[in-house]
Amino acid sequence: MIKEVEPQDVPDIVVECEPVDEPVVLVGSPGVGKSYIIRECARRIAQLKAEKLGIPEMTVVENPPTGYQRAVHEYALLMFNATYLEPEDFVFPNIREVEDAQAMYERLVIDHLPRDPFTLMSFEEIAKKPDLFKILAQLMNEGQLGMDYVCPDDTYFMATSNQASDGAGSFDFHTDLINRAMILIVKPTAEGFCRHHDGELAPEIMGLLKWFPDLIMTFDSSARKKPFASPRSIEKFNRMLNNGTDFERHASGDQMMLGMLGEKFTVEFKTMVRAFGRLGNIDAMLNDPDNHRDEISRLKNDTSHNGRQTLCSMIVMLAKRVKKDPYQYNNIVKFMEQIDDESAVTFTHIALQVNPEVKNQTEFGRHYSRNQGFYF
Repeated sequence: MIKEVEPQDVPDIVVECEPVDEPVVLVGSPGVGKSYIIRECARRIAQLKAEKLGIPEMTVVENPPTGYQRAVHEYALLMFNATYLEPEDFVFPNIREVEDAQAMYERLVIDHLPRDPFTLMSFEEIAKKPDLFKILAQLMNEGQLGMDYVCPDDTYFMATSNQASDGAGSFDFHTDLINRAMILIVKPTAEGFCRHHDGELAPEIMGLLKWFPDLIMTFDSSARKKPFASPRSIEKFNRMLNNGTDFERHASGDQMMLGMLGEKFTVEFKTMVRAFGRLGNIDAMLNDPDNHRDEISRLKNDTSHNGRQTLCSMIVMLAKRVKKDPYQYNNIVKFMEQIDDESAVTFTHIALQVNPEVKNQTEFGRHYSRNQGFYF
């Protein structure tokens, strides 16, 4: 059985495997962030190499051109897309003229294979080219290609692939490759994604993934050719939100979201944003909760999908108020506690991300002391 891992946990595994030359192959659906993980692994390995060499740091240089003269503080990351490689691209024959018009047969090795130490070499989408499995297995296990090429010291191999069941054109691995590498199935979770991007996510993203965690990955292999939400696309969408893009008011907002995130995520996001209008006079509830107990009770007890959307929308929109004025946290969190502790904790978590000054508010200390064992 191959255990599933979250994307952000992979570098901790790789730093244990690299010193003993155990290659790692990351397998996961499109968009889970496999290439992003490879880059993070290179950064972590470079840190360890710098410590070993006794230098302050090693900088990762991604895909340096042929002939590039690396400095002692540089660690190379070479990323090949296996889709565009054939077996003969690695070692190919050549006839070279020598003295007295004689011809000499020789075998040349592709220039892009590492020639210098301190390199992470990653082969992307390897399962789309089964013809390369034997070559990759030999490189990963033996560090060489026959008698034609030997890897320099401190060369480490990783690879990525979709699963054959993803419908992305991948095949099942051959046994010889499986036996020569650690295979990790990468599967993201909403909680892990939020934790990894702590302090970077817009309130709308945090709230939506909290209440509807399955939206972190809406890929459906049976629905080919349709856009879907994934950690990669959600992270880009988040950057656009933080950059000021207003998808509700933009003339092509719906088309952009559908093209980037697919129908399921888009519908839930837009419904969540618009659900705030179903709340009525939220300021009246905040300022005089005793006279609005029926409305608060409905919020608390409505466990339907629409009810969760409304509660999620309220938390997100009130967190935005705290972004402008942290003092408002004091009144809002007391209101949230009348709904339930989970809502209060979720609101506090989002409020802290949008405005760290929340920590200095009187009610924050009281709330935190009551809920520090509550995990979000």
